Amino acid sequence: MSAKVIPLKKTQSRVAELIDDALEKHPPDQCPEVTSCLKRELEKIIEKYFIDDAPELSLKLPTDLSQEQFDEIRDNLGQLFNSYNNQMMERSSSIFRDLYQSKLELCRLKHRYDIPDR
Repeated sequence: MSAKVIPLKKTQSRVAELIDDALEKHPPDQCPEVTSCLKRELEKIIEKYFIDDAPELSLKLPTDLSQEQFDEIRDNLGQLFNSYNNQMMERSSSIFRDLYQSKLELCRLKHRYDIPDR
């Protein structure tokens, strides 16, 4: 028996959803120019660091496993992956919050001093 994880491809609509969600949870400014700048900056960050293809995983198991043994292995792997996933989600959320704040400040400064976006 083996199991396979099939990654989901990134989509532009998914990136837009993530940006809209971030802006809703942490509204940047009333200034539309700052918000527009922040959206562009967040799009670059999300596409580069946070939307990635999940690795394809497979696990070869002995053919003579009993159903109970298979269930135990499946449950233990599930717990392991869930724990690791939760740790990585917390870490990436923390990193994203820091990046969000720094990009927000950058956009505010750009708008304050009329520096064109690059």
